[in-house]
Amino acid sequence: MADVHQIVLNQVPIDWDLTNGELSFFGLPSVLFWANTSMYRMLKAFADQIGTEMFELLMAHESSKGTDEDYNAMITQLADNFPEGFLAWGRAVTTAGWGLFELPEYNLERKHAVVRVKNPWELKMLKGTGDHWGCPFLQGKLIGIFSHAFGTTCWAD
Repeated sequence: MADVHQIVLNQVPIDWDLTNGELSFFGLPSVLFWANTSMYRMLKAFADQIGTEMFELLMAHESSKGTDEDYNAMITQLADNFPEGFLAWGRAVTTAGWGLFELPEYNLERKHAVVRVKNPWELKMLKGTGDHWGCPFLQGKLIGIFSHAFGTTCWAD
């Protein structure tokens, strides 16, 4: 008999299947890590090996690839339009500790948006370490999501 528990936070169904050791957000397999020190040490070794600039580029590129699921499983399901869906997605990933997402500017015609992420997990992880590789994971997620929304390849600063 499965021991599955569900809670819903910010419209996010979070399921814990304790029998199988599984966690999911929106039915998507998930996992929680200690961002500092475990995740930091793992990422630091990679960044040191290939250099900060290549690390940032690879992290952003690879995290942008996983945005089909974000876009289709959440953003399009949480609202009738992209800005509201994006902000609902932002609240959903805030539930997972990613930071607080804001969308102060969105212009579909110009294919331009401004996104702010307050208290992003990547910067919290780097605090006090002396490393400054920024938020390439979150940058890649935003690149992928807005590329879907605008129907063209995007970049994030």
